[in-house]
Amino acid sequence: MIDAESGRQHLVVETPGGAWTTWSRDGRTIYYARSDSLQRFSIRAVSAAGGAPKTLVYADAPDRQLYRYGLAMSNGRFYFPLSARIADVWVAEVERK
Repeated sequence: MIDAESGRQHLVVETPGGAWTTWSRDGRTIYYARSDSLQRFSIRAVSAAGGAPKTLVYADAPDRQLYRYGLAMSNGRFYFPLSARIADVWVAEVERK
């Protein structure tokens, strides 16, 4: 994070491989979703001031993981895309009329 007034930076939480993030409504908590190297998906919460993250959602099903961007929170619910690691390619036949 970067302090708007001082311009100082500080690391809130380290997420190797990246993560998708969203803020709590009051701005005190950062929620982030990621899959680890063993393909275990989790959503965690960490104070915006830093500290130890807390796991809120956990899934270790290898066929349903977080491969696409997206994490949102509204009215106490998380919204995120879980998907299989296959291409979402649809094939349609075109007919001439």
